[in-house]
Amino acid sequence: MRTLFTRTLAAAAVFAAPLLFSCAAAGEEDMIQFTPGGVPYVIELQDHSVRANLAIVQVDSGNQGDLPIATVEVRNTGAAEFRFRADFTWTDSDGRELISPANASRTIHLMPGASTTLQSAAASPEAYRFKLQLRSEN
Repeated sequence: MRTLFTRTLAAAAVFAAPLLFSCAAAGEEDMIQFTPGGVPYVIELQDHSVRANLAIVQVDSGNQGDLPIATVEVRNTGAAEFRFRADFTWTDSDGRELISPANASRTIHLMPGASTTLQSAAASPEAYRFKLQLRSEN
């Protein structure tokens, strides 16, 4: 009886393990999205206030000379003026951060219903992916 139970448990583990790993991998891939131009990106809405008051309207990418640029339009969907910080970072294809003055944090004020475009140019043509972090200052 014990041997049958052990074999059944082992067989279940063999079948369940690939399913669990594929679910975990799918969750990670859902975090990275791609612009219409094919540039991978991540946008982090870092707190509840940002998630409740800001909507991402459009994300796009292009080039300024040989440097990749990212453009993100955000809208204040709340009923009051909203103040938040925006931080762009760029990484190369190996995941190393590319340090640039364009990565400087910016404070933005948006009136209710207003939108603004955030833009960042990469420091190097080797830039592969960008991340935009938004956090409230209210």
